[in-house]
Amino acid sequence: MNITLNSTLRSLRRKKNVTQEELASHLGITAQSVGKWERGEGFPDITLLPAIALYFGVTTDELLGIDKARIDERIKSLEAESLRLRNLGDVPENLALWESAYREFPNDCRVMSHLMDALGQDPHYPRPGMSVSAVSGSASASWTSRPTQSSANTPLCRSAIPLMNCVTRKTR
Repeated sequence: MNITLNSTLRSLRRKKNVTQEELASHLGITAQSVGKWERGEGFPDITLLPAIALYFGVTTDELLGIDKARIDERIKSLEAESLRLRNLGDVPENLALWESAYREFPNDCRVMSHLMDALGQDPHYPRPGMSVSAVSGSASASWTSRPTQSSANTPLCRSAIPLMNCVTRKTR
């Protein structure tokens, strides 16, 4: 598991519009220490983590990037299992895998994309309680840039065409 304190700290500091010197002063340390952490050349003393997290209004897990790392690891393991299932031709199990993952990570674009792909492979879709339009709508709502939404909606819609009469609308 990678600890991403350096990039998280830099991002939080810039977002709050504080300098390394201001953060260092608040923590009672040198600005060089903060710079070293942001360059990934070291880590703060463990006793400083709660103070840094409180200063930025995040948890220590968020500060260390552990939540994101755990999610990434879990999704990578799901992708490996999905590949194994697809190689075996086990379409129903693959779909069940991504349906379960979607319940666990309903806002993760990677999971939504895999679920849409699995739905497109399942000849028995629709299943009770799982809606292609809900997944694709949720996926597109979570993407922030218009080009990303536009480019992502097309494959999502194409995956759903055999499942529902999806109509692609051009965004302007």
